[in-house]
Amino acid sequence: MNWQDGPLGRGTERQEPNGAFVETVISAAKQRIEFYQKANDGKFKCPENAMAIIKLEEALHWLDHRTKEREERSVEGTHTV
Repeated sequence: MNWQDGPLGRGTERQEPNGAFVETVISAAKQRIEFYQKANDGKFKCPENAMAIIKLEEALHWLDHRTKEREERSVEGTHTV
């Protein structure tokens, strides 16, 4: 897997992604675990998978919160902390 290397930039300087984002990978993992929970009439369903889904949703929530906060400060897409 190739990860996104560097910021995307803002406005007219915005670039195309050059790799995967953490959010995309977390979403893919969550979707796969959800598949396991439903596959074969729930044959692989378990409390641990359910908890993993909750924690991945929580991770996505906080990453989205960070992005929105950075957008409000007009620093999303930059190295600015």
